[in-house]
Amino acid sequence: MRLLFQKIFGLYFPDRAGPGQAGLSLIGLDRDKLAARPLKKTKAARCLLSQCPVPTTASDPSERKEERRRRRPQPPPAATGDDRVLLGFGLDETQAVNICPGDQISEETTHSGAINCQVLLGPQLISVGAMGKDYSRLSALPDDILLNILDRLGVLDAARTSILSRRWTQLAAKLSRLIINAQDFLPEGVSNVNVSDDEMFRVNAAAAEATKSILTRRNPGEHTIRVLSTAFYLRDHVPISIGQAVGRAVETHLVETAQFSVMTGKVGTDDVDDDELVIYGRDFMRFFEACPNAFGGLTSLDIENLRFGESDISNILITCKRLKHLRLLNCDSGDPSTLQVEHSHLSELSIVNCLLEQVKLNWLPQLTQMTFDGWINYQDPLVLGHVPLLKTVSLTNTGYSFHNLVKLSEFLCGTSIRDLKLGFKSEKVWVQPESLTKSLASVFHQLRFVNLVDLPEGYDLTWTMFILEAAPLLKELYITVWDHACIMETDEEARKENLYSEDRGVEWDSAAPDFQHHNLVTLIIFGYKSEDCMVSYLRRVMATAVNLKDVFLYANAAGASKKQAYDASIKWERPRPGQVKLNVDASFHEDVKVLG
Repeated sequence: MRLLFQKIFGLYFPDRAGPGQAGLSLIGLDRDKLAARPLKKTKAARCLLSQCPVPTTASDPSERKEERRRRRPQPPPAATGDDRVLLGFGLDETQAVNICPGDQISEETTHSGAINCQVLLGPQLISVGAMGKDYSRLSALPDDILLNILDRLGVLDAARTSILSRRWTQLAAKLSRLIINAQDFLPEGVSNVNVSDDEMFRVNAAAAEATKSILTRRNPGEHTIRVLSTAFYLRDHVPISIGQAVGRAVETHLVETAQFSVMTGKVGTDDVDDDELVIYGRDFMRFFEACPNAFGGLTSLDIENLRFGESDISNILITCKRLKHLRLLNCDSGDPSTLQVEHSHLSELSIVNCLLEQVKLNWLPQLTQMTFDGWINYQDPLVLGHVPLLKTVSLTNTGYSFHNLVKLSEFLCGTSIRDLKLGFKSEKVWVQPESLTKSLASVFHQLRFVNLVDLPEGYDLTWTMFILEAAPLLKELYITVWDHACIMETDEEARKENLYSEDRGVEWDSAAPDFQHHNLVTLIIFGYKSEDCMVSYLRRVMATAVNLKDVFLYANAAGASKKQAYDASIKWERPRPGQVKLNVDASFHEDVKVLG
């Protein structure tokens, strides 16, 4: 998004605009016609009329007829010099002139063709003067349908439609989904990976101005804000400016969902040192203390790369009474410490790469989803207290040679999950296969979906059969086998120094080798190779799952996902009872014929 906003619906001319500032444009504007129209005496109108002398009115009928013929709309010429007027959001406040586009260009004006112009919406050029009946039919739609359409565009694209008429300007002030992300203001070709500090400050200020302008144009209490989401960088005073605007909106409007995504501009945890963690942590707490109303109305908080004081996270949870979603990425309290979480409304919790010795979920009666990625202690790193509704769990970690294997019956004790994801980062399998016990059966008895991600290549998968034994209602099993060079340590000396395990597999012998599973219907393996261990495993699963319908085998593990598995599958007719449909890559199609 190349529009860097400072004033919504501002007007500035090319000779005063900075390089690359292109947005909404009116091309080939008939200035004589525009000057002859009655305009409000706004600053913009005076500015525009100063360049558009009003023509004298012809008194003779033949002259008036000739005048009307001469003023008949013509195809717009190329926009050059003073013939081009830009409407958008300026960077420099001195360049921006506050106007309401509807004051200059009314719906009836554009429909009648009195002003022949073109409106640039993103990459598409739409001729307003030539819309004719199509434009009339669009404008004839009721407000609720038009608002539904605008909500799907996104707030920045929807704001551009304000140029069409006063009615469209009013519609833009009634949007129910307000999603403003500072990254949307980055110039083309710039991303969070290569953004400079100057660019970061500039787009942050643009996001703050857009947030304040959009929210101040709304009539308090008139229309519900279903989603109010702001994403910005933790720089200077901008977060406080955004927070205060959101706080006023929460106080004066009905806001169903309010979200802060606080970014630091760092890519990956290795890009942040301890001093930066401390600075970011202090800046965030300063922001938090300055905006109690905003945090009191938040339902979602996404933060990264922060070092908190001992009681900071507890204070945040106490203030954010409506909080439903919390994501902590690379956040800690310095030395390894224990994080204790209690909240009455929190339903989704994500803790990723945080230097925590232990996480205690003491009392979370509404928690349904939890992600725990990267823990440093294998002696009770996660303690689950009162979490009666927990159904979806994602656990990911790197297994080292000195780590003890984790028993899921103990790790997830007291839960009854439905969806389970286990990530191994192409290193040692850190899960201990277990024989069927009462505690394991209690954890897995409602399990429907299992996803095993980035298992190391070249190792037997038979140990995963313990999940089938303990989960009688399991329907789908996804497995990704991949030595991912981007996330695993490949230097031999570094592996020895950091005590990586050379034996990354795990062995297991089932106590009931002849058991049958009656509910598994789908098996998908990414990174499948025609090796003895995989062929043997595949045979065993197909023999055990008596109602198995679909088997998908993919040689390429890159980008593996549940959606990819379905999208890339071969079309087939539903198999007859007892028949398994085998979908395989052509690269090893001949090798799996033995499975038939």
